[in-house]
Amino acid sequence: MKPTLLLICLLLLSGGLLLPALPVSAASGSVEPASAPAGTEFFFSVRGFGSSEMLNVWLEDPDGRTRQLGEDVDANRIFTNPDGDASWSWASPTNIPGGNWQAVVRGADTRETITIPFRVEGVESTAPLVSWFVDPPIGEPGTTFTLVGRSTGFAPGEQVGSWFINPNGDIIDVQEGQSVDPNGQIFRIWAAPLDAEPGTWTFRARGIATQYVLDMTFEIAGEAEPGTVPPPPPLSVEPQSGPPGTTFTFTAGGFAGREVIGTWFIRPDGESIDRRQVAACQRTTACLVWTVDGSGGHGGGCVALPCSGCRVAG
Repeated sequence: MKPTLLLICLLLLSGGLLLPALPVSAASGSVEPASAPAGTEFFFSVRGFGSSEMLNVWLEDPDGRTRQLGEDVDANRIFTNPDGDASWSWASPTNIPGGNWQAVVRGADTRETITIPFRVEGVESTAPLVSWFVDPPIGEPGTTFTLVGRSTGFAPGEQVGSWFINPNGDIIDVQEGQSVDPNGQIFRIWAAPLDAEPGTWTFRARGIATQYVLDMTFEIAGEAEPGTVPPPPPLSVEPQSGPPGTTFTFTAGGFAGREVIGTWFIRPDGESIDRRQVAACQRTTACLVWTVDGSGGHGGGCVALPCSGCRVAG
């Protein structure tokens, strides 16, 4: 045997040459029972975490969606004892889907993460779980509605588009860029227009990635407030086109009674010409009559007060 090989063998036998140890995860966990029907209380225990360490715990359902142990934030935080052990229980709802579940446990200090698999027996249905509410469920035009919906049909955190559908099937107030939270929840606050039609309205949210659609319905009662949406003010010119020398009559409404209004014309080259003032009458309408001369400039003009018809102003 060669001297070098003999030396290595002697070192190994005497412990003089130590091989690096492979890292081994110290934390572990278990659950009882490992498989049971929905509605069963499952008991979890872990060991190997830090002394008196806070553990963040959550569940993942068969579709990979996150579920909390409870509604209270503290319900999802477990603390180990001085030996690094901890235990807790979870009463599973009776309406959860069957399949392979797992509890995920992460140490806040050690950053150690483990999973504890278990199985919920039952029908493994792909039909999403849905819950929603609208507050108030019925309101008059102008009411502010709060809409909250949750569904396992959405992917956690995915973006959604949403809109409202009136009783006639028309789509209004489209909004994009919203995201559902990790629990598949979406909410929107919406003020109904004062002229909203009475009847059943639908709020629709559609997932961009999943194309899943969630509908929430509510009622708008009573009639739209009269006069809240006035007819559009008059705005016209006669004729709409003509050769040089044509007299054009402009009419515009929606002003305050006897309000002084500034007017001017903008030529095709962008130059503003013929600035003047027009007074609206008590009917809030102003009229301006203007004649174009043969050179494209303006000829004799007139200002009209629509209360008594148009008149030539010098």
